[in-house]
Amino acid sequence: MQPTILVHGYNFDSSKPGPDNPHDTVYPWWTCHLADSRKVTEFSYYSAGGSKWRTLPRAWAAGYRNTYRWAYSDLAVTAAERLTTLARNIGPCNVIGHSLGTRVVLLAAMRGAPFERALLLSGAEMTSVARIVAEQTETHYLNALSRTDDVINLMAENFTPGGRGSAIGHDGVVGLLNWRNVVLDNAETKTWARQYRDWILRGDDPEDFADHHASYQWDGNWDLYNAFLDGDDLNGLPDKAPGLHD
Repeated sequence: MQPTILVHGYNFDSSKPGPDNPHDTVYPWWTCHLADSRKVTEFSYYSAGGSKWRTLPRAWAAGYRNTYRWAYSDLAVTAAERLTTLARNIGPCNVIGHSLGTRVVLLAAMRGAPFERALLLSGAEMTSVARIVAEQTETHYLNALSRTDDVINLMAENFTPGGRGSAIGHDGVVGLLNWRNVVLDNAETKTWARQYRDWILRGDDPEDFADHHASYQWDGNWDLYNAFLDGDDLNGLPDKAPGLHD
């Protein structure tokens, strides 16, 4: 079983304990749902977490109007360099990234990180960037997305440099053999998972604006995720990503 690196998203600071520290919040949730025999490395990086009274002036000083643009343009790039070094030291491995963490993962893959399988949850990276990376790497990608994720629709697709774009957590990448999308809130996808694998999948709750973490907080989704990380090709899983079937 391949080692797996975990990569959190935006608005975290691992320098002190508490709700902004991924080792106290996100990673315990992930590790308790991964297969017990899986060797896990928790990767952390500063992603503009903490009081916005402190982080916003730092973003302004770096030349950005808001902390998300700073995190996307600078902090994630620096993190990707560190992640690449870590992955090379580990050797062939799998990786899980959530939200802004998907940008860190994809940039590291582009730099030669030896990822065999990359699980991308509620991804904030732009589809244009993701397509370039997928076309030029041999990594197998599973992109778990939800069409009703308002955080992705608002922040990732409007606050990134260059203006509005399409994020993989909303639209996905289509037409590539090494990239598979799973739309967690698609009825056909959920029916297939229940009928052929006995999996109960669920996407974002459209009534809850802050439900951006549903992709990993719903226990049933981890049956799918563990299968993918273990090498399952998921043959027959409907790919209902917009642009191909929508």
